[in-house]
Amino acid sequence: MAGAKKKARPPRSDDALLRAFASSDYGVYSGAEQELEAWFSAHPDEALVRAKRIAKLALTKAHAAARQRAGYLVLPVLAASLPPKSALPAVWDPLVSAFGEVESHRAVLSTIPEPRLTAIFDREIRANQNAESRIAEHFLDLAPEVTTTILERAAARGELKRVASWGYLTQWRRKSPRIAAILKQYEARAKKEAPPAPPRKAKGTLTFREPRAVAPSHYAGLGAVEKAQYRGAAEAYLGGKVRDAKHFVARLEAEDMTEGDALMCRWTVTQGGEHRYDVWVVWVDNATIFEAGTAKRAPVHQIQGTFQALDRKAASAKLAEDFENSAPRSVWVVGGRS
Repeated sequence: MAGAKKKARPPRSDDALLRAFASSDYGVYSGAEQELEAWFSAHPDEALVRAKRIAKLALTKAHAAARQRAGYLVLPVLAASLPPKSALPAVWDPLVSAFGEVESHRAVLSTIPEPRLTAIFDREIRANQNAESRIAEHFLDLAPEVTTTILERAAARGELKRVASWGYLTQWRRKSPRIAAILKQYEARAKKEAPPAPPRKAKGTLTFREPRAVAPSHYAGLGAVEKAQYRGAAEAYLGGKVRDAKHFVARLEAEDMTEGDALMCRWTVTQGGEHRYDVWVVWVDNATIFEAGTAKRAPVHQIQGTFQALDRKAASAKLAEDFENSAPRSVWVVGGRS
């Protein structure tokens, strides 16, 4: 019937949400996050029951991202239900990470006894290269001994002097005497200790060549395949369909970003002198990889600086490792943000 209203999508099941949380597609997992947040807001009387149900289900999932995303959504609900000065039950510790909206996540972390929180943060730092800065910037005062973990890892990399003067750490000097004491100890050590030789990185078989900037204004001048690759990279970054560069910019602006965030960096990747892949980098460290001269995606992508397989095949994992070992230190060499 003309003019009929489109029916609202029914809420997804808990299991369907967990499957979406496991996706590497930003549009898929962020859509699921927004759906669950909206459901909690609309059903405050039922929120605790569902949060517990999803938390229990998340504990059964092997996918780390699914547990993490479920955790930072349901744990604030669980923590808010605790009696004053009560600790979050240890059974939920596997769902605790360094990520989540800072204020609500800090409220969750504040309910966890320091020895447990220290163990959680140590686990997170080992598993996720981005967790270290996140913890240091926002939560280090809740588990000061994690400062030692951060500085020992820096010493092993030969970066103790640099990290000991890191602003994320030194901001706590006046706020936490324990952190200040640890920093003082390691600053003295940094003056005496010669940095170890950096470990040798395994050499990959791929060569990254001819990086060039591709702005939205360049889209009209691209060939048919490059236009398809541009759209594919934009869709991989945002999720959903992108019709052209103008549509990409419009969708970014709807997410409180700007046209400058639509700038891409395109690489030609060769192997043994043969053109094998085209790599399109969006916003510094997120890359979509296509088989050379086609719009067919390779089974590998880069997200937050790390190359990862898109499936569980051994060949895909091997290719991701080859990209990791072959890529330059930064694949973003345009716009002054390398």
